Amino acid sequence: ALGEPMNEEAFRYAVAALDVTEKEEEVMRMVCQGFSNAEIARIRKTSAGAVEKMLQRMRKHYGIDSQGTQKNPRIHLVNLFWLSAWDYREVLIGGVSK
Repeated sequence: ALGEPMNEEAFRYAVAALDVTEKEEEVMRMVCQGFSNAEIARIRKTSAGAVEKMLQRMRKHYGIDSQGTQKNPRIHLVNLFWLSAWDYREVLIGGVSK
């Protein structure tokens, strides 16, 4: 999954499952598409530091360690979106009960 573009349906599932804000959704859409913080900042007309701060808040909120053993916490945030999309889809179609 990682490395593949996330299609719109999968992304919508992840957004619903994770209950992200509109700004978080916008930034995560670009992160999932492979944009760097600098590219996201340029598009959103903000600083790369502001983008990183938002991603740090999201990682903290979802329990992703950005300093410890994980070498690239950004990848773990994208994986969280993929897994959430899959889980939410399974719940909606009745494949998994929660």
